[in-house]
Amino acid sequence: MRVQEFSRVSACIVLAWVAVGCAASEKPGPAAAAQPVAEIPAVVATPLENAAPPQSDAVPLWSLAFEYAGGARIPIAEPASAYTPFRDGVALIDRRRRLLLISPDGSRRTLSSTTATTPVLGPSGELYYVARYGTLAELHRLSTAGRDDVIARELSSIALLAPQADGSVLLAGARAGGFAGVWRIAAGADSATCATNCELRTGEPWQGRFVPPPGTAAELEPAYRASQQVEVEGGDGVLRGEP
Repeated sequence: MRVQEFSRVSACIVLAWVAVGCAASEKPGPAAAAQPVAEIPAVVATPLENAAPPQSDAVPLWSLAFEYAGGARIPIAEPASAYTPFRDGVALIDRRRRLLLISPDGSRRTLSSTTATTPVLGPSGELYYVARYGTLAELHRLSTAGRDDVIARELSSIALLAPQADGSVLLAGARAGGFAGVWRIAAGADSATCATNCELRTGEPWQGRFVPPPGTAAELEPAYRASQQVEVEGGDGVLRGEP
């Protein structure tokens, strides 16, 4: 009887020693605990020759590729008329005017089946893009976490986008039957407010009231600021602009 008890005690001691040894050997060291950070590749663009014949309205195209720090490249099959790096991939407009979101692993997502507006990044890395549905132009905000919100759908066309540091968005666009002008979407709003050429309609007299819209995104902010100036007559009879 004592021999059997001694055997059982010995077996328990051996098993306990093995368990402790295994636990110690499986404890990760500093190198094993550290996880490598995935490298975000650069997007390099090469103009395609003869993509836009001279004196034509064809849009020039670019050949794109993901390029890593070590020199490795992953070509992107679709030529692009416009593109913007986003997260670890790229948002591009292909020759069929589709807006595609493409990742280095080859996965892709169609953000819009029709667009003509170059997508742009906001101050927090979010992507602003336009989706066209017939005579409707929707402005979307796609967060880096993947949330996609429609923040304006009043316009029939949107040509330029300029996200601001305060969370607002300035744009050049027009509503159906109207003239192109400057619009603003306040931070957290889901609709756009007109700033210039608001009352003008095609087919109606507009001489002396038309304000030429900006030609570049960089001109949107000064154009909007100018539209917010109110002319008042001072005591000396001189008109001055005031915010």
